Amino acid sequence: MKYPKITIITISYNSALTIRKTIESIINQSYKNKEYIIIDGNSSDGTQNIVNEYKEQIDIFISEKDKGISDAFNKGITYATGDLIVCINSNDYLLPNSLNEVAKQYEEQIDLFCGNLLLWDPNTNYRCVIQPSLNFPKMPFLCKPNHQGLFVKKSLYERIGGYDINLHWAMDLDFLMRATRNKAQFKHINTNIAVFRLGGITDDSVFKKKKEYIYIIRKNGGNIFQAYIFYCFMAVTQTIKKTLKELGIGLDIIRAVFITHDHADHIKAVGHLGEKFGIPVYSTPEVHAGINKSYCMTEKLSTCVHYLHKGETMELEDFTITAFEVPHDGTDNVGYCMNIDGKIFSFLTDLGHITPTAAEYICKANYLVLEANYDEEMLKMGPYPQYLKERIAGPNGHMSNRETADFLAENINESLKYIWLCHLSKDNNHPELAYKTVELSLRNKGIIVGKDVQVIALKRNTPSDVYEFE
Repeated sequence: MKYPKITIITISYNSALTIRKTIESIINQSYKNKEYIIIDGNSSDGTQNIVNEYKEQIDIFISEKDKGISDAFNKGITYATGDLIVCINSNDYLLPNSLNEVAKQYEEQIDLFCGNLLLWDPNTNYRCVIQPSLNFPKMPFLCKPNHQGLFVKKSLYERIGGYDINLHWAMDLDFLMRATRNKAQFKHINTNIAVFRLGGITDDSVFKKKKEYIYIIRKNGGNIFQAYIFYCFMAVTQTIKKTLKELGIGLDIIRAVFITHDHADHIKAVGHLGEKFGIPVYSTPEVHAGINKSYCMTEKLSTCVHYLHKGETMELEDFTITAFEVPHDGTDNVGYCMNIDGKIFSFLTDLGHITPTAAEYICKANYLVLEANYDEEMLKMGPYPQYLKERIAGPNGHMSNRETADFLAENINESLKYIWLCHLSKDNNHPELAYKTVELSLRNKGIIVGKDVQVIALKRNTPSDVYEFE
């Protein structure tokens, strides 16, 4: 068996606070057939002094201005003499014996070896394992492993080129897509290889990366539709992660995701949450079938699939959860009723009208999330084509502010404490308008919002607050 020479490249710029741990994680690897290169962007914060402390254990150290991360990567690759090359940034570090684990699984015919990453947030100490998709690599959506877990044969770089210096954030995606197009051979190493520390330059807003994502997808043969789908997927997943992080909620405490139906705006991030983070995804068999057929699914559901059936109650830790039929034009459509310690939470979105079944679960709720999708006049006078207006206003479309308000006014009971109005249309509604419509209908029945019941109109693109109830 051949034990390959492995070149580790670290790029740095003003990394005095973190680079020592990076260096020591590499020089302390027990694997001997290695080469270590550090490419520094002419740091001014003491980074160079720290590197020089280890100069006897570093094969090449260059410090000079460069044109960004891609340029620094490429510079290191030109100096590399290893069979395999891995790039470990100065914000990250290798786990013990990582190189040994890679070397054990080395095969001459394989061009690229991809290990697991341990994601770490030093501010919260949140950790989780990130694995490549079971379907990796698949263009354009599943070429997503980070370079920290990527060991690339030098010959592959020579064959397809290095990193695109026009890219400042998403150079990994472009490289992997080019590798896939050039029929590179991939192998997954199911071992935690490195720690990806949140807070580096590439851990930046997905919205800043929009042009790069679109450029990369188009450059590698994707159409503009695929490019925007990919961008939307990345935007949704990052928004979820960022919001949970700000709230101090780790993905490791999320026990499950429940899906109402298979329309794109409800499912496009669920593959990432389910397959990447091992979160169970529950829905009916019909909804799951629709999800995996959907054009927008960047990552198909496999290991995370869990089934439930309408009208049947399941238990999940302290919760009992019942799925029930709602009228909408998806493959299958459900609402959810959750009971914990006698408190009942009902969730209904994307329903064209309130059926007796839906009414039953609305009326028993202490806490209710209910659709108020559109204002009737705004929809009528708005820019949508007529067929779409008819679909929205139809019995399997969506609920208007007025329909929601009228039902609540006629059916509200004293046990209902909170109402959240959800799924407000960007073009045909406004949170204040939805709120006022419901508030006025309730007031006409002698029900005072803020005293008898709380009403909150949820904004379309802004995560809600966290609510805790006794």
